[in-house]
Amino acid sequence: MTTISTYNSGKKLLVHCLSEICKQATGQTLYARELTYTRDQYPFFTFLAPINRHEEILDHPVVRPYQIMLQLDAHSRDYWQADQLAGTLYNALQDPGYQRFLKQCHMAVGPVNDVVSHNAVVGSNYDYAMGFDATFNVLSGLTFDTDKLNFDYQAPTTIDTATINDTNDGSQISSNKQQ
Repeated sequence: MTTISTYNSGKKLLVHCLSEICKQATGQTLYARELTYTRDQYPFFTFLAPINRHEEILDHPVVRPYQIMLQLDAHSRDYWQADQLAGTLYNALQDPGYQRFLKQCHMAVGPVNDVVSHNAVVGSNYDYAMGFDATFNVLSGLTFDTDKLNFDYQAPTTIDTATINDTNDGSQISSNKQQ
């Protein structure tokens, strides 16, 4: 298997970052939907790109913003496990600790739809697919080395108390977080 050490900004880099989020938040692997039709090991996640590269501006400089929409699905032989896994990934994409994975590559989570059933054959299904559509804002024209990307989860910092000292008159202002 070939390992990519350099990524240009775009769908491959986005999927690389999402794979890390998926693995750390859910413990599952993310695959291209088209590569799982014979897969018999459950659970797992898939991505599908129903819309590719929505340009936001008319002139095309080398570095420009655009959007990538992906359908992200949790697959399981158990309906409720698929639903729970999809919800876990959905929540991870809202978590600043995981959003940092994308921000380091000049990407951000845009609109994310609710978790819904994406089952193709209802009733006789051996594969329950629960997921959501997510739009990602991407800045094109950049290159990233995988060795320099940091995929260590960092919990958001919360400030509960702050004190400001005025050195001119010696006054002090304090603020405490109220619950």
